Amino acid sequence: MTSLFEKNNYQPRENSGSRSSNRLMIQISFAIHQMVQNTNDYLIILDIIDDVAIINNINQQEKITTYQIKTTDSNGYYELSRLIGDDVFKNIYEHIEKIEAEKIDKLYLICNYPIRYVLKRNKHEFIEGHLPLKNTVISQNIIDNINKNKAIAINDVPDSIYFNHWDIRLINHEEVIKAEFRTFLENVNSNLSLGVSSALYSSLRDILTKKQNYEFKLTENINDILPNKSFSKKNLFELIQRANTVVELNFREIEDKYLENVNLLEKRKYNVAFSSVKSHLYSFNNFVDDEIKSITEIIDNEYLDELSKMTTESQLFEFLQNKINSNPIFNKYEYKILLIMAIENYLHTS
Repeated sequence: MTSLFEKNNYQPRENSGSRSSNRLMIQISFAIHQMVQNTNDYLIILDIIDDVAIINNINQQEKITTYQIKTTDSNGYYELSRLIGDDVFKNIYEHIEKIEAEKIDKLYLICNYPIRYVLKRNKHEFIEGHLPLKNTVISQNIIDNINKNKAIAINDVPDSIYFNHWDIRLINHEEVIKAEFRTFLENVNSNLSLGVSSALYSSLRDILTKKQNYEFKLTENINDILPNKSFSKKNLFELIQRANTVVELNFREIEDKYLENVNLLEKRKYNVAFSSVKSHLYSFNNFVDDEIKSITEIIDNEYLDELSKMTTESQLFEFLQNKINSNPIFNKYEYKILLIMAIENYLHTS
């Protein structure tokens, strides 16, 4: 998956994110926010190394960026004294101790409000924007916090430690990120409808939530944990491709094309099966996608002569039901829905 931890001496630190639903949700929103902006080949990692970490593969070289995320909606700012009290900078610096320096890109502190600090005589100033924390007015505060670890003695803030003010609110972060994701989908596949985009977004959040919630022991090897706690650019585009496989098919279209002479009870069973199959497609289950591809290949390789004699999709549907053996993984109605999806896929991609 990644060679970054090939020495097998990295000990996971984070193991508490799944215990706070608010923290979990904002971390997942931030992860999606990063995914839709990242043009590299990346691997998103949730709650092992830090709240979020990203391994970018640039010119065959892997570099890691970590994100410690602090959010509040109480004051409109984040107190420096609180960050120091929570040893945030000491914890961020420990990545340098645990990961080879040349493999680190940036170590971020992310806050959804500026950092407020006392300049003198109770006069307050703010750190905001996107900037390295080296050579700032709070550099000495950061150095002192890092040096609380008695095994460390630094004289300057490392170049890799950055602050970024992520201007988002806890009350509406999901709506904002959903809009970002929809714009991203429009750029990579303008043919997806609003309904399919929303389904994809929900599926992605579900996938990331399951990975975020995956429990592990701190004694486990990180390379064994990573598959259960990470999501790649390849994974994302496979998920989008699954939406394309469905070809934005809705049940009304199925009724009109394939179920004209079917009674209402049967239609209900088809509808339930349709929902089941689509949920499998959107939830990253390869066996559904593979089955549709297999049926499509059978149509293309074995039944071209029969196709030339047919004028409607329903004719092909009836024909295939008698020719292709169903897969026991699916019930009767689910497999008929797969046949319909394969027909639609075949007709749209031929």
